[in-house]
Amino acid sequence: MRGSSKLHLGLPLVLLGAILAGMGWGLWRLAGIFQAERDEALRAIEDRRTGLAHHAGVALERSLNDRVERTKGAITRAANDPLFTSAGLYLQRDGQQVLPRIARFRDGAGTPARALFEALRGGMPAPRQRDDAVGWRARLSLRAAFLRALDDRDQGAVTASFRALLGHRARHVISPARDIPTALATLAIFLDRGSPAPELLRDLLRDGLEDPRGLRIPGLMRSVLRETAAFTATDHAFLAARLVEICERAGVGHAAFSARLSEFGPEVPVPAEWDEPLLVQGARWFVRPTSEGEARGVRVDLRAAVSEVAAEMRRLGVLRADEAFTAPSVGLEPVSVRGLRPRVRSPHIDTARPRARAAWTLKTGLLGATGLLASLLIVLSLLELRRRRHFVNLKSDFVATVSHELRTPLASIRVLAETLERRLDGHPVGRDYPTRIVRDIDGLTFLVENILSFNRLDRGRFTLHPTPVNLTAAVASVRAELDRIETKTIEWRTGGAPEVVVQADADLLHLLLLNVARNACQHNERDPIRLEISVSVAPRRVHLDLSDNGVGVAPAARRHLFTAFWRAPGSRSRGSGLGLAICQRIATLHDGDLSLLHTGEEGSTFRLTLPRTSGRPERRE
Repeated sequence: MRGSSKLHLGLPLVLLGAILAGMGWGLWRLAGIFQAERDEALRAIEDRRTGLAHHAGVALERSLNDRVERTKGAITRAANDPLFTSAGLYLQRDGQQVLPRIARFRDGAGTPARALFEALRGGMPAPRQRDDAVGWRARLSLRAAFLRALDDRDQGAVTASFRALLGHRARHVISPARDIPTALATLAIFLDRGSPAPELLRDLLRDGLEDPRGLRIPGLMRSVLRETAAFTATDHAFLAARLVEICERAGVGHAAFSARLSEFGPEVPVPAEWDEPLLVQGARWFVRPTSEGEARGVRVDLRAAVSEVAAEMRRLGVLRADEAFTAPSVGLEPVSVRGLRPRVRSPHIDTARPRARAAWTLKTGLLGATGLLASLLIVLSLLELRRRRHFVNLKSDFVATVSHELRTPLASIRVLAETLERRLDGHPVGRDYPTRIVRDIDGLTFLVENILSFNRLDRGRFTLHPTPVNLTAAVASVRAELDRIETKTIEWRTGGAPEVVVQADADLLHLLLLNVARNACQHNERDPIRLEISVSVAPRRVHLDLSDNGVGVAPAARRHLFTAFWRAPGSRSRGSGLGLAICQRIATLHDGDLSLLHTGEEGSTFRLTLPRTSGRPERRE
């Protein structure tokens, strides 16, 4: 091991020179890499700006198309049902705008529908018109029969005449300008004089109904919304107000009808001929042609749509948190969505070019200093490593030398103390002094042996001599020695441990057991000290447990138990802090383990685990 350390520490100057030369070549190559990085960064900046704009344009077109696709059902329903909202929906069919709904009122300021309603509502005959048709006259006759039945309060006649009137509405189509005012006036009188069923009123006013022949009679709400061209704007507003009044009297909800009245809007200016998705009316509407020859679209907020695209790109990690898009400027003229590119707003990109150049300047400026500093650090590291290794070797040699030097005088003092003990036998004065001297010398000798053993184990200079060792005999030897050197009373409990033989170094095993037992005594303030040793045999392992009645190990100290030279803060017990560290190394040397099995206020238990057969093969220096 010493030869290996010398080889490692004596690094040849030729190798150091090769390292420095390689470092110089690497720094030159690195300078070229920095320049290539700068050029690549500048290209990547522009590519990123262009790529983001292209990605955003494609995503915007896809997002707008998806909106139209999602509203396909709503557009179809709104086109077929006037009570369904058309807000934000566009539909062109046969060159005519269907949605948003357009109120195409008759020209003029006259109010013929109002006059008809008020005349019929007041019981007066309908105003004569030049185009009175047979169907219209029949309708008025049936209505007159129904009113007579109401006056006679003949329920059967009321029901029959009203059914006849509804059947005529289903079979004979007359002008909405006459049909709707007549129906509203008739229902108003029916509510005044009779008690129509709520279901019938709901069907007539809103839901519509079918006669027995399967003919459909639309609800008046849908008729009023759909037939705007039959009335002037004044007449239409009057009829809508009367319809709302009747609904409120009949208890029929009219919220949808009232909301649809406010949705009539102007015509969206879409080109006559076009074949690609467009933004029209200052990017307020997105429209696209369909394979059915129609055009569908939705109302859009271009800024919000671009913001949604940016948010989605951030979620996917394409766009940075500080980057955004600005909606492109779009005039009132229709503009194609394809090729439309939002403008990229990115502080990162705006500052990237000067930052790339500044980074290159900084890198090349620091490159030489970095190489010089690295070379200096290599040399200093080698010198520091050599100094530390030299210091460690000096310390280890000093500990070994001092420990060896202490052995001889300690042995001599012990012999002299034993001689003095025999000489003073029978003298009451001072006869226990030799015994106390011997005990203290044994303790000091044990400390020296620990230091020497730890030094040799730590440096790998210990030679393992495994032999068959009887654990019971080893425990008995430790017990006898501990009883001799310990001042406190010790109560031993072995619990009938079985006779077990293991392959181990007898001296090291004795040192291990003695250290564990002395540690239990040194950190135990109770009197007497109780030590219990038990042995258990597993199929391939042997467990030796040593328990004491001490106060236990503090939680903060448990992870340091087997650390060399560590002593618990505030501990009043003497020692070098090497005992359990030596024990752990000896156990490891025997392919075993030493661990704290459990601890508490009633004491602690350490477990030594050894192989049942043989230990590690013998190692030589």
